[in-house]
Order: sequence, then C-alpha cells, then structure tokens
Amino acid sequence: MPRLQDADPRAAPGTALDLLLPAMPEMTAPGERRGPSSLEAALESLALWRAALAAGLESLRHWGQAGRLLDEQGAARLAHLERRLATERLTIAFVAELSRGKSELINALFFGEQGTRLLPASGGKIVCPTEILWDATRAPSIRLLPIETRESGRALREYMGDADAWHELPLDPRHPETVPIACEVLTQTRQIDGAAFPRWRYALINFPHPLLAKGIALLDTAGFRTLATEPELSFHRVPDAAAVIFIISAESSITPADQALWTEHVATIGGVEETCFVVLNKIDGLRDGARG
Repeated sequence: MPRLQDADPRAAPGTALDLLLPAMPEMTAPGERRGPSSLEAALESLALWRAALAAGLESLRHWGQAGRLLDEQGAARLAHLERRLATERLTIAFVAELSRGKSELINALFFGEQGTRLLPASGGKIVCPTEILWDATRAPSIRLLPIETRESGRALREYMGDADAWHELPLDPRHPETVPIACEVLTQTRQIDGAAFPRWRYALINFPHPLLAKGIALLDTAGFRTLATEPELSFHRVPDAAAVIFIISAESSITPADQALWTEHVATIGGVEETCFVVLNKIDGLRDGARG
C-alpha cells in the first residue's frame, strides 16, 4: 500500500519536504535524518550522473561516426538521448479532486521559505492542469494554452514548441506578493451551454526556485474531469512522474469522487506502491472544537 503521511500545510517547509524524499535516491547514512539538503544532494548527484552519461554518449557518437560504424539514423538517436538527458525533469504530480488543498500543499512544500504563496489559495479553484518549472532561458512567466485547442485534435506535447498557440503573462519574482494574484488566471472558467469549463487547457509557470532549477517540475492535475479529458496526462504524464502525491481531505474523508480518481487514474499505474504517497490534508480543521 502507498504510505499514508500526515501533511500539515502550516508545518515548516523542511518538515513537509520529507514527504517527497523516499521517492529520491538514498543519499544519507543509516540513521541520519533526511531533510531538504538531502533532496538537493540527490538532485545534484542525478545532474552529475546525467552530465557524465551525456558526455559518454557524445563520445560514443563521435567515435562511431569517425569510424563509420554509425549511420545518420543511429547518430541522430544518440544525439536525441543527449538532449533528453540535458533537458528532462523529474516530475512530481499532485493528483486530487478540487478543494482538497493541492495549491496550498504545493505552496507549503516548495514556496513557504519565500514568505509568500506562488499559487492562489483563495478566491477560486485552479481548474486547468498547471506545470511549475524553471527554464533559465525564458523570462519568469505564465504561459496559457486556450481550451479551444482541444478541438484541433493535437496532443498537448505538440503544442509545447508552438509559441503562437500560447498566451503569455509576465511574472515579477522581485515582488513575490504579486505572483499569486497573477496566478489567479488559472481559476478562470468559460460558460458553454450553461456549464462552466476551464478557460485554459494547460498552464506553464516558469518561476525561479532552487529545487526547480535543479530539475524538478511540479504538476497540478486539476481533478478528475481534467484527467478524464486529457489522455496525455492520464496515460503519460502522471504514470511517468517520479512521484505521485494523491491528496484527500480530512474535512470530507474519502468521497466517491476521490475513490473514482484513485481507481481510474492512480491505482492502475505500474509500480504505484513505490512512487505514490497518500496525503491526508487539512488536518488543522479537525482541531476545531466545534467539529465532530
């Protein structure tokens, strides 16, 4: 069974980050307490390993081409692997129904040390899948893919390099209090035939952060309906994630919606016992003496 851990959004960021560490390579001596430095050390070790492997592939490619042992197709495949090693990130996917506290948990785990939130935690729910990363070649920004692109039949990955398809909003890390206000765009909906639908199909937040700079990406999947309508998320992004954080709320216990989300989109992942962590969120609500 995935491990059940107690996550309090008010906990210190170092304590909350311990939740994610079992998914990373073992970097500490037996009995040594693991903390944020352990995660950073693991990421640094992974980066060095990737760099060494990429250099080895490059040497092999040049040697094979010089000795005429590689054709153009073989050399292109090795070059593709080199590029993947240089650019791929470890994704941590947060999977939960709406109103389970995903945004506040992400804020607590990764942005609490900054003294402000990144994602909005009030005034509306994030209704579009949102990926948070740091690409130093781009300015801090929110890139938004309109929901209308779903009608084209093109997969999400086909839009990643299509700059014209995205709306872009600048972010100013020098004024962190403005960032969650800008991110309220993620809560926007559009009325179609009397029903509310997300205005955006996907969002990319490019924001400087030490752990993101070391190769981590965070994915907020935005609930059951999104996973049901975006096969690429359900069949590729979530199953391929380095860690899946499945969140339930102490306020509502396990609802039929939570059960359906788990059964259809998490339990089917191969090796889920090793990569998935179940988080009981909003436990502070149970401390209210007026509650049963």
